[in-house]
Amino acid sequence: MLRVIISCLISYVLGSYPSSYLFLKFFHKKNILLEGDGNVGGTNSFYITKSLKTYLLVIVFDLGKAVAAGLLSYYLLNDLWLATLVSGVFSTLGHNYSLFLRFKGGKGASTNIGTFLLINPVIAIFFALSIGFVFLSNKYLKYTRNEFVEMLVRIVMVIVFVYFFKPDYALHALLFQLTSIIKYATEKQFFKPAKSNN
Repeated sequence: MLRVIISCLISYVLGSYPSSYLFLKFFHKKNILLEGDGNVGGTNSFYITKSLKTYLLVIVFDLGKAVAAGLLSYYLLNDLWLATLVSGVFSTLGHNYSLFLRFKGGKGASTNIGTFLLINPVIAIFFALSIGFVFLSNKYLKYTRNEFVEMLVRIVMVIVFVYFFKPDYALHALLFQLTSIIKYATEKQFFKPAKSNN
């Protein structure tokens, strides 16, 4: 039990590392919390800076902190199922509610992908593609003006895919996506306009 608690704490602290905040602060002299939509993540980094290099750096670091949390948890727990469940949930919570930014943060997509990489790279690829698919499909079909609805479409896609592709990890997919819903709920962003409509 103690090892599980330690894994939770390590994962939360690693997830809290605010890569996008630091990269924009040092390389672009911008405060990501005060620009764009205030989201501490890769997408807002790109909208603010228009820099593909910065965007990729943020994504790599956000993926990396989730992978590091997963590997350390696996070292402590010696159980991939439990290690990825614990590290995935807590690194995403750390990313969404960063210890270093007064509990502000992102929405956890990159940290989800990082954990899915450890479970099965195919799931990670599907998750990443689902983000692009939902964004582009809504941009051209305009089935919603709401970012939260976009996210719900993606959530259903990912959970259903994992359920059929790797059913033992369906709980992981459900809980990882639940962290995004909690983020919208705690910040009252249910009616936030979708970027795909811009």
